[in-house]
Amino acid sequence: MKKNDQRQKLLTWKPPHLNHYKINTDAASNKMGKVGLSFVIRDSRGLVSACGCHPTFSRGTSMVLDAMAIRFALTTIKTWEMTPLMIETDALQLVTEWSQTTPSENELSLILSDIKEIAIMLEIEVISYCPGEANRVAHSLARSAIDCLYAKVWKNCLPIAISKVLLKDLCALE
Repeated sequence: MKKNDQRQKLLTWKPPHLNHYKINTDAASNKMGKVGLSFVIRDSRGLVSACGCHPTFSRGTSMVLDAMAIRFALTTIKTWEMTPLMIETDALQLVTEWSQTTPSENELSLILSDIKEIAIMLEIEVISYCPGEANRVAHSLARSAIDCLYAKVWKNCLPIAISKVLLKDLCALE
């Protein structure tokens, strides 16, 4: 295997264990403060079980926006029967903040508190990090959410906005 092929393999989305689901989340923003939040839930074969996007406005930090995306995902799916679940994000600093026992008192800590409450209910113990290249599908959906007028959720189907990027991920799995 060539060096570039090995690097590409390391930077691609990795499926969860058999009979598990993985939620990838992301946020994107433009200069005017419009934000797109997204989540993509895939099974162990890499197939999309559900996804969603939500346009909003915010001047928060990128870490706050990424936390908002996770909260959007969990509040959307909290009544669905999709377990076991794991969460993955490309926001390394957020993953670090999640694992700290004494969170700071700020906007982020309030959002993390909401996330932890729902995560306990859904039996999610860990939020893990993935490189941005391995989070392309969620990122594509977040970018397209910026131009949406309202939140959208797809179950057992997917929006055209992510189909090409998803196909690249699925091809890389083989």
